[in-house]
Amino acid sequence: MNRRNMMKYATATAVAAATVDASHAGGIGGKTDCTPVAAKPDPIADAAFYLPGYWPDSAYVGGIPAVRNKHFARAVPKNYSGNYQMLTRLGMDGSLTQALFPVRGHDVDISPDGKLGFFGSMERDNYICFDPETLDLISIGKPFAKGWIGGGHGTYLQGGKLLAVSERAPKVSYSGKPEKHYGRITLRDPETLK
Repeated sequence: MNRRNMMKYATATAVAAATVDASHAGGIGGKTDCTPVAAKPDPIADAAFYLPGYWPDSAYVGGIPAVRNKHFARAVPKNYSGNYQMLTRLGMDGSLTQALFPVRGHDVDISPDGKLGFFGSMERDNYICFDPETLDLISIGKPFAKGWIGGGHGTYLQGGKLLAVSERAPKVSYSGKPEKHYGRITLRDPETLK
């Protein structure tokens, strides 16, 4: 099974699970033991999957590389020459949004209020804040000191008022002193990443 089919089946399963109600339940003789209730909005209906793509160099749009497509590369700064990666947002309503970002990572985290997204770089020097609906770039952050690199993960704290970001120490040969190789967690403003 390839990635596209896996996502197609996962989405169909999630949508089916989100739409089950008493009118679909079947029992003996067509009767149900379910008590009909008034329909209310299901919080899962607003859910979305965020899928990092690992080989954006292979992505083409209208016969040209995605990195040269103005829409897909809208979050990549002009004259940027570092790593980039495609992020796909798959909504429970079947909507699909994609953008290339100036990161190379695998972890995406969405703020508790759903207004900010964090895409952390793994062993690279950028991480980003983006709009979770449109995938538009909000800000780019860097590790706290020269030579440090992204640890690949972030999480929102205090209801989204702070963002904790993992960072890795500069790569050097092992010195025999483990503390010289420890990473760190930096606390940042979730929107500006400062």
